[in-house]
Amino acid sequence: MGIPTKVENIEIDATYFRGYNLIWNDWFRSEPLKDPAHIYVDDTNRTGSNGSNYITDAELGGELLPVAKFHDYFTSALPDTQFGPGVTIPIGGTAPVYTAENEIDIKQLLEDGKLSVLKWQRRNGGGTSTTAASSGYRAIMTDSPTPSSTGHYTTYINNNATISSSNADFIIPSNLWADLGETNSINIAALRRAFSIQQWQEALARGGNRYHEIIRSIFNTISPDARQQMPEYLGGFRMPINVTSVLQTSSTDATTPQGNEAGYSITTTQPGGKHLFTYSATEHCRVYILGCQSTAIQHFDRTITKRYYNLEIPDIKPIGKNEYNCTYFESEWLRKIWNHGNITIGLLEWDAAAYIGRYMTKKQKGQNAAIYEWQCIESPWSVVSNGVGRKYYELHKENIYRNDTVIVRGRTHAKTCKPPRIFDKWFEGRTAANNGSHQRKASGRRQ
Repeated sequence: MGIPTKVENIEIDATYFRGYNLIWNDWFRSEPLKDPAHIYVDDTNRTGSNGSNYITDAELGGELLPVAKFHDYFTSALPDTQFGPGVTIPIGGTAPVYTAENEIDIKQLLEDGKLSVLKWQRRNGGGTSTTAASSGYRAIMTDSPTPSSTGHYTTYINNNATISSSNADFIIPSNLWADLGETNSINIAALRRAFSIQQWQEALARGGNRYHEIIRSIFNTISPDARQQMPEYLGGFRMPINVTSVLQTSSTDATTPQGNEAGYSITTTQPGGKHLFTYSATEHCRVYILGCQSTAIQHFDRTITKRYYNLEIPDIKPIGKNEYNCTYFESEWLRKIWNHGNITIGLLEWDAAAYIGRYMTKKQKGQNAAIYEWQCIESPWSVVSNGVGRKYYELHKENIYRNDTVIVRGRTHAKTCKPPRIFDKWFEGRTAANNGSHQRKASGRRQ
């Protein structure tokens, strides 16, 4: 920002730091893990700070705010199923309490000198006494068979028993039961309200609870940033940082040993450069250009997984949805036989089956190919899997090259695509065996 250092009593416009905090709150903060940074909105003069408390010091010129990691399968995992405390079902009223004894002989109790039909036990489950009483009180619990023993030993109150500090303790009745049938029942409206609040909190956890996130994830509408009176994202790009290692080749000294590794970086954009954005403002504004560095090991490839088709699952049940409105399921049976990670269950459709090919191809040939080149990501899919495509080819080989198309049917619609290239090899082998009896229509076919 060009603020001079070691200059005392200098006054700085506070709106620069407030705007920085506002951008961080809306664009760089992980809601489940970080509380929002505080932002003053008054005109009071305040003393600056160099502190590291991001909530209170950042708006006073403190240390830079931490940036959340880019999302992958691990960093995007939610810490809880809902945003906020769990919803409870309101059950009001009181319940009568009875003993577990069905029949009580009052005469026999009086003859035996017992004062109560309640059974008692230690509140702390035995062991060292938590309090002591003076001698002379009637004992309602003793540590039998000996005062030094531990455990749940109960007895009826005895008229002539005495208590001592060796066996006294806090006690609770152990044979009382509450009759919940006498309590006030919950009405259907309150139950529905509790379910609705829980579903709302689960949606906030999946899509975020900031205003623009609620509009997009719940109402499926993208509202302009400026209309919501929030920092407007104008543009940006990502680029890898190229670091060249430098080895200490001179003799070992007091600072670094021989062979010590360091590095330097000269990083530029791609040939021709990149433009951050082109923007025509309709009102006075302040533009921030922010950069952040992310360092991480090679991420887990989402295509490394096991897949089973038409698997019968006896106890499958839904547990929630993700931000794309896809349902998550769980199964105790699957958890017992597969304990190596999460299990995703869903319909096999065109979009899901074709995702892997598009995902890897775009990394190699798309606009961001250079970003993945330094990560040594190479596509392992150059042809269609033999196991997946062979049966379809055998069933429809008469029509595939007559029309030069294959039809992929989804749950709601079908798509017409060009035959995969592995079909060419199978077709060439078949036509060679049949002396060219099948001629393929080649118009529009990629070479």
